Amino acid sequence: MPRQCAMKTPTGQSYTKTRGEILVMIPYSGTRQTFTVFGRSRYQEVSDKKYWKRFQEVLADRLK
Repeated sequence: MPRQCAMKTPTGQSYTKTRGEILVMIPYSGTRQTFTVFGRSRYQEVSDKKYWKRFQEVLADRLK
């Protein structure tokens, strides 16, 4: 069974005709929306590094 997600697609939009793969980056537990904004009180260095590491892995895989 697919995992349920609280994120909703905006009204009138759909990914049903998308041909490529969709990657959804999910924030790590304990972080808030602004966890990657340097200088903010909510900035989380560990989570930011995990996010960018995963993003770089996806790019490296797709750009082989």
